[in-house]
Amino acid sequence: MGEVKAIFFDLGDTLISSRIFEPEGELRAIRKVLKLYGLDGPPSKYLPLAKEADAFANGLMEGGRLPGETLQEFGVRVIKAKYAKLIELMGGEPSPEGVEQVFRAHLEGIATARSLFPEVEEVLSALKGRYRLGLLSNNIVEYVKGPLEHLGLRRFFHVVVISGEENVRKPEPEIFLRALRRIEASPREAMMVGDSLVEDIQGWG
Repeated sequence: MGEVKAIFFDLGDTLISSRIFEPEGELRAIRKVLKLYGLDGPPSKYLPLAKEADAFANGLMEGGRLPGETLQEFGVRVIKAKYAKLIELMGGEPSPEGVEQVFRAHLEGIATARSLFPEVEEVLSALKGRYRLGLLSNNIVEYVKGPLEHLGLRRFFHVVVISGEENVRKPEPEIFLRALRRIEASPREAMMVGDSLVEDIQGWG
């Protein structure tokens, strides 16, 4: 291995906790449904329904993409379908406008959550002066850019590569090659830090 010039990081469960998707993301979405449709009860009461809607979305995920559908379009479609199902389960009548508002509330909850692991800023600050840093994440664009901006992490990274923008995802070699080209490093000059052995480590090769 050559001298390391660049280090890439995964986002979810590497720099931030993915647990934000349930308490902050889901509760913010549920509050929006309650407000839009004039429903009663504490938001926490409806979390089991959110899990049921999540199971519905997982079924759509297993069905795969539609012909010509990008990864970003697929991800957004599935998430919006989940919240249409949640509205229905909570007793409302889903509409495109209502689903969009609930989806946006969900994204805001994720972006503004206190999700950063305690040591992250210290580690990134120490590394930034010595290496070119990159972020490489499998997700829709909003799930990455929202937390990055709100938590003030964007300043640490020379490049941010998101599967939703690239229409290719880890562990496919192409997304790693694109990331390396943008950060101007060879595979021997770069490292990948992540929580998934398959997507982050084996995919890096």
